[in-house]
Amino acid sequence: MKIVIGVPSRSKALHRLYPMASKGKYQLHRGDVTAKERKKGGNFKLVDTIEEAIDLINKGWHPRMKNIETGGAPDIISPERIKVLEFPNE
Repeated sequence: MKIVIGVPSRSKALHRLYPMASKGKYQLHRGDVTAKERKKGGNFKLVDTIEEAIDLINKGWHPRMKNIETGGAPDIISPERIKVLEFPNE
């Protein structure tokens, strides 16, 4: 089992990668675009699996992650502030 965690520079709260509740997919954004441009076609991707999301994170895409510490709004997290943890399936 893989878990992706991150801490944004702004809020410092712990975040975890979850599929979006509304779409059931992981959402990632290009890191070289402004907040306004993120929603335009080609600047974001929706993927089905955590493995696909991790592959895009490794290529520089920024995932939208859920705040698990305070329950606040999701944030876009830079790949440099993310850790992928892997646990054995038993």
